[in-house]
Amino acid sequence: MVKKGKASISTLRITDALIGKVYHLEGALTMTDGMDITATFPKFFRVPAPVAVLLDKGTIHGRINLHDVYLQAPCLAICHPSDILEIIGHSDEVEGRSILLDPAFGAQLNLNDFELHQSIQAQSIIPLSEEAYTMESRSFDMLRDTLKQKDNPYQKDALIALLRAFYFNSGYYFHQMQEQQQASQTRDQQIVDQFMQLAHTHCRQERRLEFYASKLCLSCKYMTNLVSARTGKSAGQWIHEYVALEAKALLSSGMSAAAVADELHFPDPSTFGKFFRRQTGMTPAEYRKNN
Repeated sequence: MVKKGKASISTLRITDALIGKVYHLEGALTMTDGMDITATFPKFFRVPAPVAVLLDKGTIHGRINLHDVYLQAPCLAICHPSDILEIIGHSDEVEGRSILLDPAFGAQLNLNDFELHQSIQAQSIIPLSEEAYTMESRSFDMLRDTLKQKDNPYQKDALIALLRAFYFNSGYYFHQMQEQQQASQTRDQQIVDQFMQLAHTHCRQERRLEFYASKLCLSCKYMTNLVSARTGKSAGQWIHEYVALEAKALLSSGMSAAAVADELHFPDPSTFGKFFRRQTGMTPAEYRKNN
């Protein structure tokens, strides 16, 4: 195995055979080119830093924050820190390119445009037309070629400019997809989607239904009935599933059950252990051993 960089961008499982397909700006940016995406990333992990994936060949079935997603080439996926990803299945041949940014380096891009942020947050994956795929491919090629220029005194500045162009160009496609979805969504579905996002964001600290109903400016009864009718699961079940998902991610990162119990605001490890077993059928120790 090659030596890995900083923890924030050390997700890649890179062998010596693939080293020619990996490019670095040390401690700031890692890019892969022409690699099997399913072999590049773990089967289950929390995204440590902003990640963009351009899928060139094949299909992938996975989950992002408990939601099933299907990637079919050509498509673009952008995931955010704290997203929890799981690869469930994929076609025999899967090939793509990826960009991983260290958060501190990403901050230098100054991507503070509110509409851009909203569009990319609202939709993680978009299919690409032939024209859009050609444009995104060019962006990745230019980034790769610039990463090769180790003697370029302006390399970092050039990469920042190219990454800004990539994100703003990609934001256009995400904005189009968001508009299409909003046009077809009912108000009830929008509320359910908002609840899911809130549950993922706040489940570590809050398990009370009243908290989420207040955030949505709804009564608890209306919110729970709506979520249950739309998803087949109660709001409480979804909150517990998000808590269990967080617990899995923390246990997979190497944290002890006691530390996870504290992180997720359980009164003690025993209470956490009983909760985890109810949700997963395994004790925290069994889960860590199996994963």
